[in-house]
Amino acid sequence: MVRNFVLLIAFTGGLVLLDRAIGTALRAAYDRTVTGEAGGQINDALRHAGRDIIVFGSSLARHQVDPKVLEDHLGLAAFNAGCNGQDIYYARMLESLLLQRQCKSRHFVYVLNWRDLVQDDLERSRMFSVFADESPTIRQILAPSLSQQIKLQSHAYRFNTLAVSTVRQLLVPEHEGTDGFVGIPIEYEPVSTDFADMDHDLRGGLTSSERQVMLQKLKLYRDFSDSAQRQHISLTFVVSPTYRDGRTRGLGERQILNELSKVADETQANFLVLDETTVPAFRDVLCFGDPRHLNARGAALLSRLLAECLASGPDDVAKKQRDDE
Repeated sequence: MVRNFVLLIAFTGGLVLLDRAIGTALRAAYDRTVTGEAGGQINDALRHAGRDIIVFGSSLARHQVDPKVLEDHLGLAAFNAGCNGQDIYYARMLESLLLQRQCKSRHFVYVLNWRDLVQDDLERSRMFSVFADESPTIRQILAPSLSQQIKLQSHAYRFNTLAVSTVRQLLVPEHEGTDGFVGIPIEYEPVSTDFADMDHDLRGGLTSSERQVMLQKLKLYRDFSDSAQRQHISLTFVVSPTYRDGRTRGLGERQILNELSKVADETQANFLVLDETTVPAFRDVLCFGDPRHLNARGAALLSRLLAECLASGPDDVAKKQRDDE
């Protein structure tokens, strides 16, 4: 009996050591990556924690805010930490890591995607498991239950979806864009089928399940804003343009943007609407690469307007928007 117990302890200890060895080797490889949406872009953002301006968000940030334009107009170093397909989960966890690294930024910019608040896409941001020991915020988001907390104790498990992509990025890095910004070079040619989801949005408001997701995510937006404010970092939420071909915003989109503007007011963040409703130039299809993304031409304009807003106070920003209408 004693012998079996000793063997069990030895076997368990061996598994723990093997897990740590695998995890350490994978982490060493991962820390050398700075490309790839599966995790390397996180490292790239952390390397630029000293930039004066850091931009957060999904593809609406990555393809639409050019740090070079911000730098030219403001004289401040900027970096675009947007990541395709990601949302407030990604941004909040990245923010927590940046702030722990003594981030010296003066401005955070978050380009909003209203659909984020009706979709629960936590699985997309599981790559932050790598940093589970470095941030209570990450552990709270990724492992709210006991079973998930136990899984995260395994260092090898944290690389469950990252191992292959880490090796691939080491061998063939997917370098693209400059300072995180990737411009869209094409001009959009509308077709009627592109607007099916917009037409659907116009037919009704949020469902009960979407409201539940919205309420949960609004808390993360408040946390994101509060964390920035505690470090004396100005936060600006930005509503970017959409090509609607004459359509208005749907009820659900209006409800969500209204709730996000309340979060901005409650947490003393700026809320900028730099879209087709405030800037007539964004009603021109020539500014777009697809209905929801500006092309390089449109991104240059949006970035310039954003720079002007960051350089002015909230009252001046409001005046600028009225003048553009």
